[in-house]
Amino acid sequence: MDNPSLLELRDVTYHYSGQSQGIFEQLSLTIAHHQRTAILGHNGSGKSTLFLLMTGLYPVDRGAIVWQGNPLDYQRQTLKQWRQNVGLAFQNPEHQLVAGTVAEDISYGLCNLKLSKPEIGYRVEQAIADFQLTEIAHTPLHHLSLGQKRRVALAGVMVLNPQLLLLDEPTAYLDPQQGQTLLQELHKIEQKGTTIAIATHNLDFAYQWADWFIILNQGKLILEGDAQTVFSQQQLLTEIGLGIPTLWEAWHSLPPSFRPQVRQIPRTLKEWKSIFNQSPFP
Repeated sequence: MDNPSLLELRDVTYHYSGQSQGIFEQLSLTIAHHQRTAILGHNGSGKSTLFLLMTGLYPVDRGAIVWQGNPLDYQRQTLKQWRQNVGLAFQNPEHQLVAGTVAEDISYGLCNLKLSKPEIGYRVEQAIADFQLTEIAHTPLHHLSLGQKRRVALAGVMVLNPQLLLLDEPTAYLDPQQGQTLLQELHKIEQKGTTIAIATHNLDFAYQWADWFIILNQGKLILEGDAQTVFSQQQLLTEIGLGIPTLWEAWHSLPPSFRPQVRQIPRTLKEWKSIFNQSPFP
């Protein structure tokens, strides 16, 4: 991993109140600048709690959360700036929708920053356009579908122009078409300079999208690296109940003589078809 560090956990320990055993014990990991990071693990592995620590919503018991070399001190002004740099979209969008209509909700965070009305208006209009919300901009939130609420929640985070966007289980409840739309939205966000990290147990989505994979199990980082490094450890991943991506497994189930010479194992069905159309079976 050659990219510079954006956010780090350094020997972080965290316990839920009243519990003697920590969710994390001396956990260290890095989110790199402009690197697509997927944090993988089954439910209960600590992914959501990790993101709450990264945003400062939960204070660490020991260790440090570090942003570009500067540790979080949990002072009010520091947290205010921190949460402009680090945005979080929850798994359930209803947990972060707070206003009456789409436009009002997107403007909520900007109003808390006490920006001028013209600046707030400009940013809200831009976010509404970017996330294709124009037709429902003045619709009450309770009239929206789950997919629409997800877009509103994401727009409400991105209107603050964070440098790092954390997405907790972004594919939950999405059908395949909505999943492809999400990939397009992530691409647009990245083009504007925002680094993205996702927490998910959806291996196929993560495999299609990510450059770097961090595997958590019972609050411990047990493996990290690129796709080759991580998913070649099939026995370990199976032992912790995670498994490997479908296309990775399908590729390695082929006899070696049937596998074309490629620089990268296909990440999508489109890539798979393209490879075999160009390289007929022997």
